[in-house]
Amino acid sequence: MDHKTIVKAINDARKGIRQYLEIMRLFSNTNVSIDIEFQKKYNSFYRVRQRDKYFYKIYYQYMESLKDQNVEFQQVLRFLHSKLNRFEPSFSSKLAAIHNPNLPIWDKFVLKNIGIRPPSFYSVDRMSKTTVIYENIKEWYSRYMNSEEGHLVVDLFDNIVDDSSSITDLKKIDFVLWQIRTYPKHHPGRYVLRPVEKEAHSMNNNLGLEPADDNNVIIAIKNKFSKTGSPTEIPLVRGHRSFSAELSDQGISVDNLGNQPFLPWKVFQETIRILVENDGRAKRGDAMNCRLGEPNLRTNSIEGRIAQVFYDKQEGDTVFRRITPIACILIWAGVCKAGRGELILLNNK
Repeated sequence: MDHKTIVKAINDARKGIRQYLEIMRLFSNTNVSIDIEFQKKYNSFYRVRQRDKYFYKIYYQYMESLKDQNVEFQQVLRFLHSKLNRFEPSFSSKLAAIHNPNLPIWDKFVLKNIGIRPPSFYSVDRMSKTTVIYENIKEWYSRYMNSEEGHLVVDLFDNIVDDSSSITDLKKIDFVLWQIRTYPKHHPGRYVLRPVEKEAHSMNNNLGLEPADDNNVIIAIKNKFSKTGSPTEIPLVRGHRSFSAELSDQGISVDNLGNQPFLPWKVFQETIRILVENDGRAKRGDAMNCRLGEPNLRTNSIEGRIAQVFYDKQEGDTVFRRITPIACILIWAGVCKAGRGELILLNNK
């Protein structure tokens, strides 16, 4: 990164820096297990979203209980998995880092920028692989902070930000990494941080592809169409029936959605994001018998999220049922498999 890029990233991060400093102030002065203001600010800043009340209760009670302790990423990861039956590397790293700001955040954009891929969802030893990767993230930050470019980031941050003394050097670099997260998508190859020293690539081999990549699901579906032709028949999960699907540049048209037959690519991309956020599996959602927000059509279900994000539905609204063709196309393309009332992301090795 050059001087201009770093300065722009720091200036763009000013709002986030203010939010972070306020969160850290509240963390030291309040009981976070019951302080709603802190929880709202923390959830907003760290994007702790789409979780049920039990998750937040356990998460913030545990956060409070760890005060004045030497907190490590692995212990948080294991605790949340044992209590919630969820594998939460990102939220675990955020909880650990609020206790120890010298610990890095597990974030997909940061992982991409430093050239590290997460383990696949169904790795037998996913816990140990995740721990190894996190240790490598820590090592990368250590090397980067001691590099010429790392010193430049910290020096510029200190010159620009008035309250920089309250922020660790690692967190200063983290703010810059976060701000450049969108640039590679629009300008491939630009602003991507390279490892300070040559990384041990064996660390990343055979750990699975990043399933949240916007293009992977589109490529998989198009590849399947290339083998079958378009239009083609997509089998339903149950019985021996099927529906017709036709490929276009913008998405897929199907014949089982009445007068709303078109499914744009973004609904498939968002479905994969939901699955990634929920440890590789998510509820389908029942739009036939429920309104948005009801127990069987939560906004963290596939049907509910798509209705809310792309079709402007609010809690209490009825939702047009799209889950059947979405799920069947992803299963047909070899991206997912069906579970009982849910969709499961397959290993992308």
